[in-house]
Amino acid sequence: RKTWQLQFTYTASQPGTHQKIIDMAMNGVGCRASARIMGVGLNTVLRHLKNSGRSR
Repeated sequence: RKTWQLQFTYTASQPGTHQKIIDMAMNGVGCRASARIMGVGLNTVLRHLKNSGRSR
């Protein structure tokens, strides 16, 4: 039996967060600004950017 979590407490766990971080970086928004705008930690933004090259 598989279940899917519909509501997430932490913003970085929500679906689509990874793509938002990548899009913001491609549009010239800095890492610290992205973290502040999205309400996630700087290390979370850096981790998503670091792992974005591996997913392709």
